[in-house]
Amino acid sequence: MIRTRYRALVTGGGGFLGTHLLAALQEAGHEIHTTLRPGGSRLPPPLQRSVRTHEVDLGRFEAVRTVVGEIRPDVIYHAAFPSAYADLSLRDQVAGGPLVLANLLDAAKRPGLSRFVHLGSFLEYGPSEQAHREDDLPKPATLRGAVKAAETQLVLGRTRSGDVPGVVLRVFSAYGSWEPAHRLVPKAITAALLGCELPLTAPGIGRDFVHAADVAAACLKAAVSDSAVGETFNVGGGRHVTNEEMVAEIERVSNRSIQVLRGAYGAHPTDGQVCRADISKTERILGWTPTDLPVGLQETIAWMDRSGSRD
Repeated sequence: MIRTRYRALVTGGGGFLGTHLLAALQEAGHEIHTTLRPGGSRLPPPLQRSVRTHEVDLGRFEAVRTVVGEIRPDVIYHAAFPSAYADLSLRDQVAGGPLVLANLLDAAKRPGLSRFVHLGSFLEYGPSEQAHREDDLPKPATLRGAVKAAETQLVLGRTRSGDVPGVVLRVFSAYGSWEPAHRLVPKAITAALLGCELPLTAPGIGRDFVHAADVAAACLKAAVSDSAVGETFNVGGGRHVTNEEMVAEIERVSNRSIQVLRGAYGAHPTDGQVCRADISKTERILGWTPTDLPVGLQETIAWMDRSGSRD
């Protein structure tokens, strides 16, 4: 059984979801370590005082084994993934995804590790007209989806063999503070706050949106639930929200109008499908529920207004 307070290692702590995970661990009072790419992003000031950072190339096994051996974490949260992945070749995505994961899984095979929590993706599922369930056969329609599906099998395979106590969380479309500025929610909030135009996709395209703080909460719950080991869990809002519905909700919550240029933003390969997570398993086993969309957007708008991230 894992201790109430534990030593955590988070890979990719400088990323969007990694930052939220560090914040949640900080609030819970855990000892926190994170890996950062050499010369890469830094942590926000509120996290710097309590998070111990380790610059390491996760693609080098000896470096990974050394840092894991020095930290001796009780829990490993694997949130790292190559930035600008859409522009990377298959070879580079494999090197930055499954190869990095293999290095971590090999290094993590040691006594004392209570949990290995891996962040997967809804892109593993592929097109569907039904809500995605964890036991659906993966049919990824994108390179990233295929790479993440391969990672899931690595974690579950190592768990079945008894090497690591692994859990996979398939994350849907996360939004919230620290989200990259080029994505829909921060762009729409910026358009609302500054009165600028917002290029938008054709009607009907959407996603299942989940607050990034909820993703972090699911990670912490997966780390302490004995029933979670060897399982995969959907982490989403539980409903399909079109891009125009998201913009309308941001207008309502912010009490601002947005000048929308409909059809001016091109579609992605997975657009046009129903994208909704069946979260019943996550709710039942992890005791987790998502934040209502208006509440999450209100927090995100307030953060962007307060931090000046709209500029």
